[in-house]
Amino acid sequence: MPSVRSLLSNFRLSSGKMLAKNELDCILAWIAQKSDKLDFTSFAGTYHCETVMFSLQLLARDRVNMTTTSAAERGVLLPDKEVVNEFVKDITILPVTKRCCPACHILLNYVSDLTLKAIRYPGSHPHWSSCSLPPWITKDAGEHMLRQASDVLQHRLMRIPELVRKEQS
Repeated sequence: MPSVRSLLSNFRLSSGKMLAKNELDCILAWIAQKSDKLDFTSFAGTYHCETVMFSLQLLARDRVNMTTTSAAERGVLLPDKEVVNEFVKDITILPVTKRCCPACHILLNYVSDLTLKAIRYPGSHPHWSSCSLPPWITKDAGEHMLRQASDVLQHRLMRIPELVRKEQS
């Protein structure tokens, strides 16, 4: 995993441009002030039950991509077919006791739009936390989630120089 510094140095804005050097320096200084993990390169995020369940449902819908040989060559271990078969029926009620994090909410909406079925659940909260996507998530779903997260990151990054200017005045 790249460091925060490396990630932001190569981060492309929706315009296709990179962060300007002064913006990058300001953002990195702000992050360093808030955390000592600027150059941290490991990540121990956990799987959230929502992403596991929805990724299993997506696998059940897309059996063409369930070939174990190509996945095994890439080091991805797919769940047993018996497990995936339990998720053939679309999820319409999400049995969780807490509200979904933004990442899980993005995947929930993706699945709901794909299946054209509303999913009842306790709602979501706006606080991003570290979580990992299951390695068997379908490519389309994973790319959708990355695009959404990148959009949110871009908006947050662009607010940091503004916050710093306000703090300094």
